[in-house]
Amino acid sequence: MNPLDIGLTLNRGWASFGRAAGLLIGGYVITLVVSMLSLGLLCGPMQVGFNYLCLKIARDEPAEFGDVFYGFKVVVPAFILSLLVGLVVAVGTMLCVLPGLVAAFGLSWSLFLMADGEHNPIEALKESWRMFSEDMAQHAIFIFVAGLIMSVGGLVGFGQIITIPIGSMMIAHGFLRLTGNERLPGLPETPVGTPSL
Repeated sequence: MNPLDIGLTLNRGWASFGRAAGLLIGGYVITLVVSMLSLGLLCGPMQVGFNYLCLKIARDEPAEFGDVFYGFKVVVPAFILSLLVGLVVAVGTMLCVLPGLVAAFGLSWSLFLMADGEHNPIEALKESWRMFSEDMAQHAIFIFVAGLIMSVGGLVGFGQIITIPIGSMMIAHGFLRLTGNERLPGLPETPVGTPSL
């Protein structure tokens, strides 16, 4: 079975969002505010923390608002990782747009890897690229679709405070399926109609 099945991961992401919508929206707002107030310096640690929150919810583990600050436990590695990802993508984009896109897709798992326990920035980058290189097209399409879901909220006021958590939960389930760590209490095994909140 395709671990990055778009219908399946979106359905599971939506189901997880439905179970913890307030926590996810609040966690995302906290992440956004702290990142902005720090002028982006804490963007990496906050993103790691938000990913940590998403992974706990995807596993149906007890989660709380404080989980979004998990990145402060690894603040230096998280800062270095986000800086390296940004530099690689920026250099690739300057050389030609395509290398920048490939780098963005290829390193997209690195912050989830750090949230899941890989606290070495270089190892997180290497593992993310290894995962991506196993099926570049599949991974690129998955990340692209998740990105579209996240961005569509921007068309309606503050809609992204809803669509970004939904897209993040989709990615969290995709990550757990890739790494063989997904737990599915109460979640659908196959794509079905989109559940209502």
